[in-house]
Amino acid sequence: MSSEQRVADCVEREVDLYELFLIIKRKWKLILSIFLVSVLLTGIISFLSPPLYRIKVTIVPGWLDKTAEGRVILVDSVENIISAIENGSYNMNIIKALRIQDDLSLDDLEFEVERSEDSDVIHISNDAFDSSLGRNISEELLAQIKVFYNDRVELRKEKIDKLIHLLRNKILAIKNKVINVENEKDQIKNDKSKVENEKKRIKKEIELLKEKIAVLKETGAALTSQLLYVKENTKVMGEEKKALLKESGQKNAMALLLYSNTIQQNISYIDRLSSQIGQNKLELQRALTDIDKFELKLMDKDTDLKNLDLKLDKLDIKTKDVEAEINNSEQLIKSRELDKQLIEGVRVLQQPTVDPTPVKPKIKRNILIAALASLFFGVILSLFIEWFDEKKQASHEGKR
Repeated sequence: MSSEQRVADCVEREVDLYELFLIIKRKWKLILSIFLVSVLLTGIISFLSPPLYRIKVTIVPGWLDKTAEGRVILVDSVENIISAIENGSYNMNIIKALRIQDDLSLDDLEFEVERSEDSDVIHISNDAFDSSLGRNISEELLAQIKVFYNDRVELRKEKIDKLIHLLRNKILAIKNKVINVENEKDQIKNDKSKVENEKKRIKKEIELLKEKIAVLKETGAALTSQLLYVKENTKVMGEEKKALLKESGQKNAMALLLYSNTIQQNISYIDRLSSQIGQNKLELQRALTDIDKFELKLMDKDTDLKNLDLKLDKLDIKTKDVEAEINNSEQLIKSRELDKQLIEGVRVLQQPTVDPTPVKPKIKRNILIAALASLFFGVILSLFIEWFDEKKQASHEGKR
């Protein structure tokens, strides 16, 4: 296609669009009237239409039993439950129970049922203009499903009750045989408690002695450090005195006297420190000896506890098998009681709930559709009228 042809086509399209714009501009009142009338009528009809509400409920098949491997046995399969609901197996009973024969027929009572992917969860919904009636229908559906599976549930619960009764009688018979042994064990436990209290007292004495030893060690270290310091100071002063005597002879007698007095005081202080260090070592040795004595007593108490534990072990051997049997029976009872609590026709995950937003009419959507359709229709009608007028005018001109 040559450049002149492309330019001509563009000009022609621009002329066509411009003519379309002029037609819409001339007929804007007609288009606007159709738009307003359509939107208004649609809005009035939508607002006057009774709202249709959706009621939702969620269930899963009830637990009935379990295999030896622990695999759950459901009261019924998900497929059977869904099939019964969709086929209307409960509809007649629902209508009779709610006494709504005059309001609904079997054909009007419909439920939408779907299963969650990769699970046993079942979602049920029904639509009703009366939300209260719709909720009552969903609640009655749940009641009818439970009634349908009630015989299976009650039969299984009766079997469990009989088994629990037998197990409890067995436990009572076993417990009567171990009462005397338990009393003897209680006496030994009391003796153990006394020994353990005595051990605690001894341990407290040991802790106090350890604290005392720590203090004595710190004191000894401080005294030793002080002794070393004074000895070093005395040595330094003795050397300074010798140096002073060598340099000045007896000329500086006052300084020499001062050095001599200080050295003598240090020697006296060294004697006192040495005495304190020796006393500290004696006290430390006595504390260590006391700890050894208490630790021997503690070992004796440990021996007493071991002897008492041996006696308890002997008694435990006598009752071990019996207690294991009792424990197994009690665990089995707890397991069966838990099983009994879990048994049910269906388990409700979500009670019947009314969606506050009506599923019909969808007012905003209806008005939007009406608006778009009326604009389209108005434009088409305007084009048709314009075309008709042009044809009519051309016919008149041809006759002339």
